[in-house]
Amino acid sequence: MSRLKITVLTYREHEMTSLCVNSLAGSGDLDIFFNGSDGNAEKKLEGDFQVISEAENLAFASAVNLAVQRAANYEFLLFVTNDVTFTPGAVDSLISSMDQNPSIGLLGPLQLVPESLQIHHGGGSFDRKRWKADIHCEDLNEKSGLVFRDWIDGGAMLIRLSAAEKVGPMRPEYGFYWEDVDWGIRFVAAGLPVAVDLNAKVTHASSGTTREFARWKQYIIGRNRGLSARLNLSGSEFQRIARYLRQSMFLRKLRYGTAEKGLVYWAGMRDGLAGKWETVKLPIRDEDPIWNSIINSH
Repeated sequence: MSRLKITVLTYREHEMTSLCVNSLAGSGDLDIFFNGSDGNAEKKLEGDFQVISEAENLAFASAVNLAVQRAANYEFLLFVTNDVTFTPGAVDSLISSMDQNPSIGLLGPLQLVPESLQIHHGGGSFDRKRWKADIHCEDLNEKSGLVFRDWIDGGAMLIRLSAAEKVGPMRPEYGFYWEDVDWGIRFVAAGLPVAVDLNAKVTHASSGTTREFARWKQYIIGRNRGLSARLNLSGSEFQRIARYLRQSMFLRKLRYGTAEKGLVYWAGMRDGLAGKWETVKLPIRDEDPIWNSIINSH
């Protein structure tokens, strides 16, 4: 069995992808996954790698699952988005940490803001009582070794494939956001720890969602928080969380009034708890009239 397959996910982009690929040179067998490909970006890159061209713009989880399938004969899959650049020795540190800790299922590097020591993502915690995910961005630069988390950012994941087989695939229902949270808490629930290797540093140049999709982002984050409760819980446990989330949104509305941001988030939460995961699946611009019906339907 080969040790490491690397998949770099990109969307019709080559310059940032080239930086990412160069930082991974010689680390393992490399695939570049062009998601929503129009066939142009592939022609602008040269190197020792295989190309996956998917005309459809797949949900993030679907891209991860396809990469996992392609890595079936490997021990590990390093899945990376193209806006991540590895520092020298980071991949070796990740592999070494996995070897020294054979129970770990998911391992992430410490993500920094480019040209800065500011932490972009140091893994996340999950509060099951409030059904809430948080990101750790405290100063970890002077620390070393591993920190155990409930989930790690999907932008850079070293996956032990035998562990992923036990947990099952990443859930594509989310479309965007929360799929990495969901996968992390499922790994932990299966007794397969999730951690961040502080000795493995990368920079993550994520640009975030553009302003034209601001409503969509608020909706999708609210929806997926509710949807994750429906997918992971059942019976009285789900009813308790659903009741808590509805009450918290009611109190939030009393505190902040009818600001559109809150209304969109609440509409998403409501749909997620109801299991309406196909609603507003893809990015929709702020000016689209669909928001009138979404905001006024609760």
